[in-house]
Parts: sequence; C-alpha cells; structure tokens
Amino acid sequence: MGVSRDDRRRQEEPRGRESTTMRGRAHVYARARISADIAAVVAASFSRLFFRNALNNGFIVVECPGAVERAAVGDLLEVDLQDAAVKNLTKGESYPFVPLTPFAMEILEAGGLLPYVLRQTTGASSA
Repeated sequence: MGVSRDDRRRQEEPRGRESTTMRGRAHVYARARISADIAAVVAASFSRLFFRNALNNGFIVVECPGAVERAAVGDLLEVDLQDAAVKNLTKGESYPFVPLTPFAMEILEAGGLLPYVLRQTTGASSA
C-alpha cells in the first residue's frame, strides 16, 4: 500500500504552534487582516514567510515578546515604529522591539511592495 503525498507531508513536517496550512497562504491572512481594519499585529514571533508577505502587503507586524507576555485582553496598545516600541496605554508600560530595517520602513510607507516598486520605477505615487 502506498503513502499519499499528504501522509508524507504530515510525517516530515513537525507540528508546532504554526499549522502547516499557513504555508503558501500567508498573503491571504495578511490581506484578511487589512480588510478587518486591524492596524498591526504584535506577536512573540512570526514565520519568515508570514512576516515578509505582511510587509509586502503594507501591513505592520512587530515581534515583541515582552508586550505579548504583559498584555491582557482589552489593553490598548500603540506601535511606535520610529521609537521601536510597543506602548501599553492601559498599563503605562513600553516594550522595545528590534527596529524594522530602513528598506522595510520604505515598503510600509509606500503601502506595500507593489506601490514601492511602482514608485521606484515610474515615479508614480501609490495614493
């Protein structure tokens, strides 16, 4: 009896916090979050694929384990990209994170990778 491709994938890929269904679909989730009026996502970590696709879609994602550990349901958070900090306005606390690269900031300011490339190649504005 043969082993199906799905069975092999289940055997080869360890299951952790991230479901294997996320692979290749990170752009769909990033788009869905943009459509839901979510300004940013703060998490302890992201897969590289999700992180890059989110940036390419102009969506702010920040890895800040300290903010995730201390935040409670209902807390109001503010992401300050310039100061590289997540501020918990409810508790009056601030948590540093590794700043985004200048290139990542340019992509976000343009509204995503496509608007960035268009601006670079044609001088067109994304607005």
